[in-house]
Amino acid sequence: MTFAFYGNFDGSIAMRISEKWLREWVDPSLTSQELAESLTMAGLEIEKLEPADDDHILEIGLTPNRGDCASVMGMARELAAITGSPLHDLPPIDALQSIDERLTADLLATEKCARYVGCVIRGVDNTRTTPRWLQQRLEKSGIASLTPIVDITNYVMLELGQPLHAFDLSCLHGGIQVRSAKPDETLELLDNTVVNLSEDDLVIADHEKALALAGIMGGLNSAVSENTQDAFLESAFFEPVNIALTSRRHTVSTDSSYRFERGVDPMLQKSAIKRAIQLIVEICGGEVGPVNETLDEKQLPSAAVIKLRPRRLNKVIGTTIEPELLHTIFTRLNLTVDKQGDEHWLVQCPSYRFDLKIEEDLIEEAARLYGYNHIPAQQLSASDHLPLVDQHKVDHYAILSFFKALGYQEVITYSFVAEKIQTILNPQHQAIALSNPVSNEMAVMRTNLWSGLINAALHNLNRQVSRLRLFELGSCFHIGDERQYIGGLVTGPVYPEQWGSDRRSVDFFDVKGDIQQLLAITHRSVEFTFEKSDHPALHPQRCALIRCHNRTVGILGAIHPYAAAQLELPTETYLFELQLNEITTANKPVFEPISRFPSIRRDLSLLVDQHLTVDELISTIKATAGDLLEDVVIFDLYQGKGVQAGKKSIALGLILQDFSRTLTDEDVEKILTAVIAALKRQYQAELRI
Repeated sequence: MTFAFYGNFDGSIAMRISEKWLREWVDPSLTSQELAESLTMAGLEIEKLEPADDDHILEIGLTPNRGDCASVMGMARELAAITGSPLHDLPPIDALQSIDERLTADLLATEKCARYVGCVIRGVDNTRTTPRWLQQRLEKSGIASLTPIVDITNYVMLELGQPLHAFDLSCLHGGIQVRSAKPDETLELLDNTVVNLSEDDLVIADHEKALALAGIMGGLNSAVSENTQDAFLESAFFEPVNIALTSRRHTVSTDSSYRFERGVDPMLQKSAIKRAIQLIVEICGGEVGPVNETLDEKQLPSAAVIKLRPRRLNKVIGTTIEPELLHTIFTRLNLTVDKQGDEHWLVQCPSYRFDLKIEEDLIEEAARLYGYNHIPAQQLSASDHLPLVDQHKVDHYAILSFFKALGYQEVITYSFVAEKIQTILNPQHQAIALSNPVSNEMAVMRTNLWSGLINAALHNLNRQVSRLRLFELGSCFHIGDERQYIGGLVTGPVYPEQWGSDRRSVDFFDVKGDIQQLLAITHRSVEFTFEKSDHPALHPQRCALIRCHNRTVGILGAIHPYAAAQLELPTETYLFELQLNEITTANKPVFEPISRFPSIRRDLSLLVDQHLTVDELISTIKATAGDLLEDVVIFDLYQGKGVQAGKKSIALGLILQDFSRTLTDEDVEKILTAVIAALKRQYQAELRI
């Protein structure tokens, strides 16, 4: 029979355990269905329950945070907590020492191994056959039987969750050293793989050589075989992160590393080695030396003490669990409760529960043991009061939506950037240096958003993404000042590749047009102007300040050729940045009726100085023409043959319209005469015929 349950199985390793073995630890009267359902309530996902002789094999998926359940004892603890049945622990193990021989152990990297327990066993007979009952339990757990000593270490790992390792004592020289690997040191593992060790790897060594990749796999040079007569058994606590990094560095994953990566009970090592010694003596015989322990208590992890508020627990879960029941739930989980009154409890967690760190973890445990099916279903209520929308504000969501609608992709980058790139992009501002940077690439606080945008662009360009439209909304930092900006980067073709138009690279005016559309959503676009300027990181001929009421609110331009070469960017890369608070203030939209009377267009072709901006011309035209001017359009710009050096020809279309009557030719001529006179007076503009 097979039961299917759904949960958060991470797919890394599924525990396979004999049901009969598990029943030795808990209430044997539970049916297979009840046992499977209880484990599911405990948060352990039953992948399947397969029949095997007079037994069943439980295949259980563990979430990464529940390393304490990677053993029969761990699963039994959860079953006892769910069902309330007593947990049958191992009987006390009598002292088995018969000889006074020990191997000294030096912990030379206590931050990676804070507890090491070892024992010498002489005169073992490893040619004996492993008992059938032990072989069957290993086979049902997916582990092949090898030799009695190796089988016993695997059995204890499955039973208690503590990986062990046995060395052939005759292959060891001097005492044991738990140390970091030496530069260029190599080790041939039990699977015949040769690994090149680094100084970040932790190894078990004697005084001559490395013997094992700590917590992961033993070495072939000290392996136990059928010929082994004397053995050295080890049981240790290894720091989880180091084991995980070493396992991934060498792409070696084992049942042992799986448990150490998730955290092994730091108080379990002596019990586990005594259990293994007991089985070895029963099956292989031998004389046992003292169990020798070396530890650094300061480096051992301490069990968490968590402050819990029962009232908040009920509020979060949506229940009314009484204090007595809550205390019972925690007691079943081996949590010790010290009540500091009704409002605050101090909860001491057991050493094997690495996943319990904060109050929310205890709330989750309470909900799990109380039973999600007992949490009442309640109708969510919401207020019918709708907040007022301030029409004088442009919210951030509208700005983000605008850029996304134009085909830009939002990026979120670090506020810490490399000092080198920051100096190239903004040399006139001193960046705030971090006192303890993570790396040289994150050494200073950014003074603009361009550094992060450029790093994102380079990441994409290096992966053959040639057309980029990126933007970011974030904070920039100056000494004593922090402000929010919206910044962008554009490079590549104007449009994605297509047959309907020629391929053209984006230019200054394409990006300026995007910014003008952004400013239009404020209904204040007439208040913003673009003025030619320069910036150390931008091209001197393609750079403009964005101004509002004589305040600089942003900048736009092509990247400077020198900066482009330094940063390995295309020269046709455009950057812009705007102060966010300057574009979030909006005018209230006002209805304007459409005139019932026809408009009249008159075109002017003007010869002006080549350095004169069109904005200056249009500003003068609007001021002179007054309210009858509906719009001004630019339809031609020419320099070359027929136009004298230092001059340019600009053609403008003036659209005139009144709301109360049809304009006459006399009205139009009067306005045109005034406009031409004003342009000639201010800019020495000449009318081209």
